[in-house]
Amino acid sequence: MNLHDQVMKEKLYRAQRGRCNAPCVDYAQRSGIFLPERLLECDHIDSNGPDGIENRQLLCSHCNRVKRDQPMEYLMNYHRKRWEQERRKREQLTIFWPERVVKKRRAEQWPVPQRRPKPQYMHPALVAGMAGVLLLSG
Repeated sequence: MNLHDQVMKEKLYRAQRGRCNAPCVDYAQRSGIFLPERLLECDHIDSNGPDGIENRQLLCSHCNRVKRDQPMEYLMNYHRKRWEQERRKREQLTIFWPERVVKKRRAEQWPVPQRRPKPQYMHPALVAGMAGVLLLSG
């Protein structure tokens, strides 16, 4: 990265207040993840546009990989779909009663894994002594 790109990245970091320009955290809040400058990547808003600072933005690495050379609407739709799927999952795990909200038990949905018995700890000297007794008795 040359000095011009570094200066541009610092200006964008201050303008975006250290946040990813995409709604990574919550689509409703429209605020991205706060990250140190070294973890944010400089991205073109319009891939066919000019190379100036007005066509640049900072994105976290995940958003930058999802967006690739697509327009910003592609990334917004991705996050919108992802949050809609998570909302549906949360709704499936809750039953709404008029007076309260009751969560379904996960134990009813999936079997509980059985625990293995914990092996007994034996001191190394005790193990050596038992081996000696066995050797002498044989």
